[in-house]
Amino acid sequence: MPVNSFDFYPLTWKPDKSKLTRPVYQSLADLMEQDIISGVLPRDTKLPPQRELADYLDINFTTVTRTYRICRQKGLIYGVKGSGTFVARFKQKSATVSPAVTGSMIELGFMEGFDSLNSKMVPVIKKVASRKNLERLFTYDYPLGMPHHLNMARQLFDYEPENIAITYGVQNSLSIAVNSVFSRGAKVVIDEFTYPNFIELAKNHNLKLITVPSDDEGMLATKLESICRQEHISGIYLMPTATNPTTQQISLKRRMELAHIIKEYGLILIEDDIMAFLADNKLPSVSSMVPENSINIFGTSKTICSGIGVAYMAYPEAMKESIETTIFNINVKTSSFNAEIMYRFFADNMFEELLAEKKVLAKQANEIFDRYFPQNKKKCAINPLCRWLEIKTDISGLDIEKSIAQVGVRVYHSDRFCISSTGKNYLRISLSSASNAEELERGISVLRDYLVEKNYI
Repeated sequence: MPVNSFDFYPLTWKPDKSKLTRPVYQSLADLMEQDIISGVLPRDTKLPPQRELADYLDINFTTVTRTYRICRQKGLIYGVKGSGTFVARFKQKSATVSPAVTGSMIELGFMEGFDSLNSKMVPVIKKVASRKNLERLFTYDYPLGMPHHLNMARQLFDYEPENIAITYGVQNSLSIAVNSVFSRGAKVVIDEFTYPNFIELAKNHNLKLITVPSDDEGMLATKLESICRQEHISGIYLMPTATNPTTQQISLKRRMELAHIIKEYGLILIEDDIMAFLADNKLPSVSSMVPENSINIFGTSKTICSGIGVAYMAYPEAMKESIETTIFNINVKTSSFNAEIMYRFFADNMFEELLAEKKVLAKQANEIFDRYFPQNKKKCAINPLCRWLEIKTDISGLDIEKSIAQVGVRVYHSDRFCISSTGKNYLRISLSSASNAEELERGISVLRDYLVEKNYI
């Protein structure tokens, strides 16, 4: 029997034990390959530690080791020293599904930023590539960002350029922030459901995450203060506008309450507001209320283009030395060529035009969702890039994802967005990853029909 019971443990991959045949290592490898190809295991999913998977399946640890070795040799997975094993960027084959849908899997899981608009970047890239002294963008000079790139970033933050750095995207910024300001074992508060990559990053850094419940105005300030009185809390992670995945928006009143607590208890705030660009009436950032306690991150992956890989992080003078040392140790520097593309995009006044188009697409996508799920009202004033749908079932999150994938649609279950199983069941449905509105509507229609048939809604 297994040493521990994993029946209700949110492993990222729970292969069907009944399908294991001899040799077990080979059948397990076949199951992994099948789930990767079908899209049940999306790219960059962190796989369970080998010992935990062996315990869950009640098989020998070396059997799982052989399975992982086979899949690694096939290029299906890859390992990162000190971080674990992940699903590789494997080209998925077309899925054979029910008569309702044919062709490739419709992506309503992985959240993108309307990549159909990425063509807007092509003339900008060409313009940058044709500039004089292009070679100056390919040196190690200016590890935090070239002066004109940092001056442009002042449009995004109320910080001096000396307190802004350019990074390889939001995840890189988060990694830098966590490594810079938190000691191992530090306690950090998060929303009950939050960005899963921050959860994994915190685990890798041995942070202790503590969840705080929310209402329709965001994280409950009273609950946060109660936790701060009882525990020595070092930091807090917030996504104030259309929080990923719940799409809750922190009200102005609640932002002020949270800022007061952050200041009173000396918390370090990491503010990752990737959805703020969608708001017509943008609220003040929490960071602006407690600038001496805050690291504020502006990512361009959803705002402009995911593939360029540029984000901006602003920080107070007291954190400057630690953050900039960490940036050099992790990055040496971010690509000046990519940063120049973003600079040119802003300088040529293309940002507002692209933003307007993304808002139109977001509004259209949310209207499609509302037609099929009229009972699921938005909890924020903006049109978010995803929606949060409660379902009624006792089936595990991974099994729900697998069963929905069988009808040709990929969505993500709420188990991916929490530090332990909550007993609650939601689906996060991406509205910005389908190739066009027709594909999005087809996917949502199939999903709705499936959930109705199973009595999940």
